[in-house]
Amino acid sequence: MVTSHHKVFRRVLTVSCCLICAVLFFLYATKNQPRPRRPRPASSHRFYPSNWTLVNLKHFEFLLNSDACETRHIDLLVIVTSHPGHVALRNAFRRALPMEALRTFNISRVFLLAQINPSQTGYHQVDQTIIEEEHLNFNDIVQGDFIESYHNLSYKHIMGLKYSIHYCPQAQLILKMDDDIAVNLFQLLDLVRSKSLTGLQIAGAMLTGNERNPVRERASKWYVSRYDYAPSKYPPFVSGWAYVTTVQAAIQLVRHAESSPFFWIDDTYVTGMLAALSGVNHVDIRTRFTVFADHLKCCLRNDAVACDYFVGPSGDDAELVEAFHRQSFRCKIRIDSCRAAFNESSDKPSFCVITNLPSQTYDKLDGRIIHGQIVPLF
Repeated sequence: MVTSHHKVFRRVLTVSCCLICAVLFFLYATKNQPRPRRPRPASSHRFYPSNWTLVNLKHFEFLLNSDACETRHIDLLVIVTSHPGHVALRNAFRRALPMEALRTFNISRVFLLAQINPSQTGYHQVDQTIIEEEHLNFNDIVQGDFIESYHNLSYKHIMGLKYSIHYCPQAQLILKMDDDIAVNLFQLLDLVRSKSLTGLQIAGAMLTGNERNPVRERASKWYVSRYDYAPSKYPPFVSGWAYVTTVQAAIQLVRHAESSPFFWIDDTYVTGMLAALSGVNHVDIRTRFTVFADHLKCCLRNDAVACDYFVGPSGDDAELVEAFHRQSFRCKIRIDSCRAAFNESSDKPSFCVITNLPSQTYDKLDGRIIHGQIVPLF
């Protein structure tokens, strides 16, 4: 009887040991097996070079890259600086101007992202898996391995220019813009062409007067100490909201970025400091910029009028971004349906004007206080 119990015990023990060994072997095997990586649309190894230099980052790498410019003639490459959490803004661009539609006009577009910063608050939180899924769906994200931060905006800016010259050198022009800015790509492109933008030039809204003064108030998020920048004026530069340049100019800007001191305010750094070192000149088109989101909303009230303004802020309003871009696209494909309201003789916008109704806003481009509301002339 005892012997029988011992035999049963030994069998149970043997089976248990075998099961434990099998489980341990399985866990070991799966732990050491390479985890499958999500497929990257830009599968060629040249889209993921190792040990690139980005300004003063000596081992920069792309986390995601796009082949948006492959084997196509490109009149305009649009590089959009975007926060990882701004999914709604990126989707507004895509709904209003899908890549299939842009390709008919020889336009391509990518969004520039940094690595997700989990400590940031105030943004819609996303993780890397969501960004990768977004890229798989749209193949339009270029993501660098530096952390998302105001103080890393210059890295993102230069990354976009570097992408342009290495992966889209055939582009005739480059439009750099922010994801919370509404831009009429087609009218802006026509305007820049009328200015014969070539070679070492940047077309955008020139900053003048006090706008070129460094912010010395410590409480400001744009505070710049005299240690970081000693002069009392920045060199001439254009607004980073949106500007157009050439591949030739981008090459020079990137080259000087890798041999010049880093500065974190990206539009001042790239279109001012680096432009001065590179011999890149500015073409001022600020008359077609507005600092009022209400100007853009005003334009949308009349579908038969092409907006006076080509560039303006959305206030992070994805619906406004989508609506403005839809209207610009409709006016492009149905030219006869949209008449221009711009007063060419005075070179001043004439469709949406300021009335004397009570309210107050500050126009940063003109540096004056304006009282009133923005309304259509008709």
